[in-house]
Amino acid sequence: MKDTERHTMAQEHTKQHVRTASTTEAKRGNLRTDNANGQGKRKRNSSVELLRFFFMAGILLIHIYGFGISPYPYHIFELGRSPETCIHLALNCLGQVGVTGFVFISGYYGIRINRRKIMLLVLTTIFYAVIIELTLNTHMTLKTGLSLLHAFDLLWFMSCYIMLCLVSPVIEAGVKSIGRHAFRNVVIGIIIYVYGAHLLGFYNDHNFLLLLSVYLIARYTSLYPPTFLIRHTKAVIAAGLFFTAAVPVIFSMCGTSCSPIMGLVATNNNIALLALSAGCIIEAERHSTHIPVVNYFSSSILSIYLITSNSLVCQPLMQYLYPTLLKGYGFALVIACCLFCLLIDKVRIFIFDIVALTAQRLCGRFNSNSK
Repeated sequence: MKDTERHTMAQEHTKQHVRTASTTEAKRGNLRTDNANGQGKRKRNSSVELLRFFFMAGILLIHIYGFGISPYPYHIFELGRSPETCIHLALNCLGQVGVTGFVFISGYYGIRINRRKIMLLVLTTIFYAVIIELTLNTHMTLKTGLSLLHAFDLLWFMSCYIMLCLVSPVIEAGVKSIGRHAFRNVVIGIIIYVYGAHLLGFYNDHNFLLLLSVYLIARYTSLYPPTFLIRHTKAVIAAGLFFTAAVPVIFSMCGTSCSPIMGLVATNNNIALLALSAGCIIEAERHSTHIPVVNYFSSSILSIYLITSNSLVCQPLMQYLYPTLLKGYGFALVIACCLFCLLIDKVRIFIFDIVALTAQRLCGRFNSNSK
């Protein structure tokens, strides 16, 4: 009798534990979803903001290797054959995580968006395009000037990221309605198509489909964290690093042809980039910090892309920085370049604030005179 009672009590305790765990998971998912819709305010985690900074620096790094040498990627693959220069091949491939990681963070926490933020994103893109064009282009034409009115279309990432921001509320509504199992099936289908079929077709996607796929996978990872990822985060990061950076170096040293290896590894469709991004974000959450100066500059991180990816800046800057990378001190210059862009963006914010304040005062005077 006593054994039966103990067994019954143990069953009840187990059921209660499962119910509590399920409730906690549901609350966590609802909290992140609410934050994504602007119903909560998430305190900035400086570890995550630093991660975003280094993801953006990775984008700059692959642009240096891509535009600083010719022909790409054959020359950079040749550097992998020597132990003295193989680090450059590894860093070039590792820099591919920049786009995936940056969007993965957006998907993991959800994009909190409104009309003001969208307009600010568009105006900031146009602002940098106009300033750079007026400063560096000595043969500006009417066609070039008109193209600056939709400058975000000249930068594939900004165009796709703005579109992602616009559809994010629809995504959140869909995530709430379909449930975990249906969402999982959607994610599996995305992985098979984008990171399976496209990878085997040697695609290197630079489009909205890529950003949408990363965003959805990140949302699922946030709301329903895979047990293996949580328990073995460091192992996932190590595997991601190995298949992203070490594998091409190994094949290069073995004398393998460049095309198939770089087509399967140095591409945005490399699934190892997802594993690396997810693992890094989980670790950043576990080691949460609050550094005011990091959080202050974190809102300007996109300026690194807007400035350095402009065609008038990109080619000469990358050709200047590439030889410095080979000499070793170029990595410090890359970080310095990123920090300089952050400082420039604070000037842009100051200008925007002055314009907004002036417009507000003019509107106030106009309304007063109307009355």
